[in-house]
Order: sequence, then structure tokens, then C-alpha cells
Amino acid sequence: MIVAVIALSRIASTTQQNQVLSVLLKPVTAEFGWTRSTFIGASAIGTVLGGLAAVLVGPLIDRFGPRWVVFIGFFAMGGLMIAMGSIHSLWQFYAILISTRLILQGALNLSNNVVIPKWFINRRGRASALAAMGQRVGAGAMPLVTERLVGGLGWRSAIVSLGLITWGLTLAPTGAFLRRRPEDVGLTPDGDLRTLPAEERPAEQRAEAVSERSFTLRQTLRTRAFYILLVVVSLSTFTNAGINFNMYPLLTDRGLSDLQAVTIVSLWSYVGIPTTLMWGALADRFPSRLLLAAVLFGMGAGMALLTQVQDFLLGITFAIVHGFFFSGSLLLSNLIFANYFGRASFGIIRGFVTPFQMFSNALGPLTATLVFDTRGEYALIVLAWAVLLPTLGVATLFASPVRRPNEPTGR
Repeated sequence: MIVAVIALSRIASTTQQNQVLSVLLKPVTAEFGWTRSTFIGASAIGTVLGGLAAVLVGPLIDRFGPRWVVFIGFFAMGGLMIAMGSIHSLWQFYAILISTRLILQGALNLSNNVVIPKWFINRRGRASALAAMGQRVGAGAMPLVTERLVGGLGWRSAIVSLGLITWGLTLAPTGAFLRRRPEDVGLTPDGDLRTLPAEERPAEQRAEAVSERSFTLRQTLRTRAFYILLVVVSLSTFTNAGINFNMYPLLTDRGLSDLQAVTIVSLWSYVGIPTTLMWGALADRFPSRLLLAAVLFGMGAGMALLTQVQDFLLGITFAIVHGFFFSGSLLLSNLIFANYFGRASFGIIRGFVTPFQMFSNALGPLTATLVFDTRGEYALIVLAWAVLLPTLGVATLFASPVRRPNEPTGR
């Protein structure tokens, strides 16, 4: 039930993520005469503020759970999206988009990242992958839905519809089912399998549930691996957010039709549905840092492909290659912190990481749009992404797993 609720939450979150905003970019800027960097400026400010808010929200999730954080967050975000359908000035646009991005990045995405690692240990990779499939479904469906709504009803009706979809997907299940951790409802991580006869339990769960040793934030900040991962995850977020927001306008700028561009964006997301499950299964069996390094190298290859995209067929090839590895990066960038530092203080640890990650999340799209506004095309920034990603892959290999607090060296 927890996995299903977080999957729905991740689908709803995509209504305000970069792929959907990219579809709204051209019709909104055309109506008001704004530049692309003016449009993304509101998102950038809200994203940075959301990162700062996460420092406060993370400890609240650890202490009280995500239930009301998520419920109130989606209620407010959906209402603001409905209000955006009636804007007539730049200050209204900025006020609403800054607020929705603050809620999304400071509360909703943080909660989505924290809940599953608190409920699972041995099956953390697979459970995280199942929940993350919601994001891949939403990232594929919502841009297509938005493009069809914009084409048929206009961008104002489209954003109102997305607000209603957000409410419909989240308010009832999050209010009814989200809880802080399994122990609060009499369960253990990975399921309360101790009540079953031994012969009926899965082989890997026949022993007592694993008691995962966890780091406090102070202990985490004393490890070299944390700082390597912080830099890698933040800078990879810079490239991920940059391409997420600019993929659709980049493709249409290169002569592809609106339908071809949104088809590529949707395929890029849908490729991640089966591959997310694959990465999740691998994460339960192989070191997280090796898998994360592999997906960073793979995304670099995808960026190299994007530098050459001029037609629909090559765009499809890019979507398959980059989408395959991108799905792994989203999963592993969160999972590696849980695997390295445990679940007890995971909310506060992720809350500490989030401001750095959200600064990069804001800077990625803004940098790309400034490059476009200055040069009239995206080629230079795409080339920079293609070089940066494999460099981060090499850095990840140096983030050796750390010994648990008070754990004997020989373990």
C-alpha cells in the first residue's frame, strides 16, 4: 500500500515538473512576449526556495511522518495550478510558479524520496523501483496530455485540468494510508514476515528482519563518501533538470513537429518503466556506486547522441538510450544515500542534501535557456552535459562505502 501511494504521488508530482513546464513554455511566452529565461526564472527561484525549505521539512518527516506534509502539499499545489489559469501579469505568474515549485521540491519530492527507504531494507531497491515507476508513467503521460490539452483548449484550461488531476490522484490515498514507518503500525521493514511459518517465508527473509545501523547527520558529515556523493548527485541534477526542461523546445527548434517532439519525450519516459525495475533489482544485488557510475556514463553517451539529433528517427534513438540510463540515475541517486547511511535519520540527511541538489536543479534549466537566449540554440550546453556526466561517473567510483557507526572493522 505504501509503495502504491508513493507511486501515485510521483505521478501527480510530474504535473509541475520540467517536462510539463517545457510544453507550456512556448504558448505562455508567446502570449505575454516573455523570453524563455524569464519563464524559467520563476521555476528556478521556487526550486531554490524549496531546497532551503527541505532543511526544515526533513526532520519533521523523521519525527511525525509524511502524511500531512504530502496531503497539504498536494492540496495547495493543485489549487495554485487552478489559479494559474487566470493570470494576466508577470508578478502573478511568478507568485504562483514560485509557490508550486517550492511545495514540490521542498515537501513533496523530499517525502517521495524518504518514505520507501524507511519501510524497506532488504527489498529497498525493488520497492523503490516500483514506486519510481510512477514518476516514469507521469513523465511520459503528462507532457502528452498537456500538449493535447494545449492544442485543443489552450494553455489556461490545460493547467487547470492538471490541477484537478493532481487532487484526484493524491488527496484520498495519502490522507488514508501514509504512515511514518512500519514499526508505527506493528510491522517490520520489508513486511512483518516473522508471523509466518518459516517454510512460508521468502528465502532471503527467513531470518529476523535486518536491523539496519544508521548514521546521524553529524556522523554522515564526517565521511568522505558523503561529500563525493553530494557533488555527484548535485551536478548530475544540473544536467538532468536542464535536459528535462529543454528537451521539448530543443526538438521543436530543430524542425520536429510538436507531436514528434512530445512523442520522443514520452518514449524517453516510458523506456524507464521496465528499466527502473531492472535497476531496482540490480540495486539489491550489486554496489550502488558501481551502478550509479554506469548510468552516468550511459547518460553521457545519450547526450552525445542528442548533439546530432536533427530528425525523428535519431530522436527516437536518443530517447531509448538516454531514457534507459536516466531512469537508473533517478533511482540510484536517492537509494545510494539510504544504503550508505541508513533509514533512522534519512529525512534529515536528505533534507541536508536537498538545498544543494535544488540549486543545481534550478541552475540547469536556467543556464540552458540563457545559452539559448544568447546564442539562439542549445548545442554548446548539450556538449557540456556530454562531457560532465562521464566525469561524474569516474568521481562516483571513489565514493567507497563507509563503515557503520560503532561497527567492528572486520564486519
